[in-house]
Amino acid sequence: MMRKLFFILFILLILTTIKSNAQYFQNLSVGNGLSQPSVMAIGQDTLGRMWFGTREGLNVYDGGKIKYYKGEVDNGKDGKLWIGNSISSIVSENLVDGNKVYFISDFFLYAYDVQTELFCKIDNRGKVTAMTAYKGNILYAQRNNIFLYDLKTHKKSIYKILPESTSVNVIEVDRDNMYVGTTDGIIISPFGALWEEQYLLPGEDIYRIYEDSKHNLWIGTRMNGLYRRVNDRIEKIPLCPNGINGIIDPQIREFVEDDDGNIWFGTFMGLQKYDIKNHTYAAVNIPQYAGGLNHPSIFSLFKDRQGNIWAGSYFGGVNYFNPTRNSVIHYDYQAKDLSSLYYSYIGEMIMDKRGNLWISTDGGGVSCIDRGWRTVEQFTATPLSRHGLPHNNVKSMCYDMDNDMLYIGTHLGGLSRYDIKKKTFYNYSTDYKSPVMPGRIIHHVKKWKNKIVVSSREGVFLLDTRSNRFTHLPDCFGEAMIFDIDKNGTFYTTSGNNIKAISLDTPHKQEIISLHALGEVSHILSVDNLNSATLL
Repeated sequence: MMRKLFFILFILLILTTIKSNAQYFQNLSVGNGLSQPSVMAIGQDTLGRMWFGTREGLNVYDGGKIKYYKGEVDNGKDGKLWIGNSISSIVSENLVDGNKVYFISDFFLYAYDVQTELFCKIDNRGKVTAMTAYKGNILYAQRNNIFLYDLKTHKKSIYKILPESTSVNVIEVDRDNMYVGTTDGIIISPFGALWEEQYLLPGEDIYRIYEDSKHNLWIGTRMNGLYRRVNDRIEKIPLCPNGINGIIDPQIREFVEDDDGNIWFGTFMGLQKYDIKNHTYAAVNIPQYAGGLNHPSIFSLFKDRQGNIWAGSYFGGVNYFNPTRNSVIHYDYQAKDLSSLYYSYIGEMIMDKRGNLWISTDGGGVSCIDRGWRTVEQFTATPLSRHGLPHNNVKSMCYDMDNDMLYIGTHLGGLSRYDIKKKTFYNYSTDYKSPVMPGRIIHHVKKWKNKIVVSSREGVFLLDTRSNRFTHLPDCFGEAMIFDIDKNGTFYTTSGNNIKAISLDTPHKQEIISLHALGEVSHILSVDNLNSATLL
């Protein structure tokens, strides 16, 4: 009894200490009704309700409950309307029509009317990659064109034609300029006809652009860190593992400014703050049990009308907090504890010929346990090392039993091969010398005959395990973010609400199977043939 009482008092002491220092994060997750835990976009409507865009639908939170829309929805007298599933952007403020919430879903532009509770599809051509509010209307990018959608007349017009090869990630506007972030730098297009366009940071894959209240420009790249533009001077913020003098991770996802003028930004490794008065950076790393983030990888940030900041994470739902009410403690987030899979999400599991189980995690590397659940190996990425696991974000694994090799596909580290017997890594992003190869973003890997099938952002490749050489498969395979292969060598992948079946031996033989009634296919669990496919 005394031991239990001591334990309770100890916990209360900890909580009391934390309360005086900690930044408390409240959380909404699947358990609260969220349709899917990866929150990619956030907005707020005129009723004060919060909108969350996930990879599996559009969610609205009224402060008590969550309702979500995805796939095919009832749309009043118009009957059914397909609104897609994967939401990448939400615009709901600074619009002349305050009753609408605009969102991009599966690369199509839609609007939701708050009063009528009906949806409408703005553009039927797809390929919409970015949007923003401009003078109360909507600017949006479609392929290499910027369109203006007039909210009063409901008419679209071409606002800007960019070079044909341009791939747009983000649009930001201020009083004088439109900033277009692309995979090859920033295009600055002045609104005045007398001024010429400018180009910044050529070669950089620009992911986010944000102008703060002092008209400084914050520029986040997909993989190469953070830039800040002050009075036309650009500085690159240094990489700093503890976050005191710079950024903790080179992947910068989103920005928001709090009521005190401080800048908060989300990275792959966590949430950071730039103190505008002291000109210092800080990493907000609070353990989950102490009211911290449910997942450190932040994709979306939004400040509501009460000054609360909402942070959408990868597989952690959405957290919200008020930065002016509490100070922030710094905690290690257990990132250095190699025996812990804290905040990591279990991916694929593979058993080798010894009976050991290899476990991939989304953020914690690769673990191996034996039949007695003892840890045999634990691999996490080491900065600047070329001889270990290239990245902790492991997306897929497969096992080559003939050669006792483990093939590991990572997000941002490329493909890696681990020789279980020799205990050595071979990382294709640094060790492989041919230009014909997948890049650093691997979606899925699977063994087929004596080859490893690898899908990546550059397409689908076959790796011959004997010659260690890649073959790039035809474009009809696409990126194939998810796929399976049946015993006859037929490759199955998804395209929206369709399944594509292609023969690996004869790629010109392919079949498209429509599953429109089922909605978008997000996973293929297993395929023996089309009559016995397991889909989600």
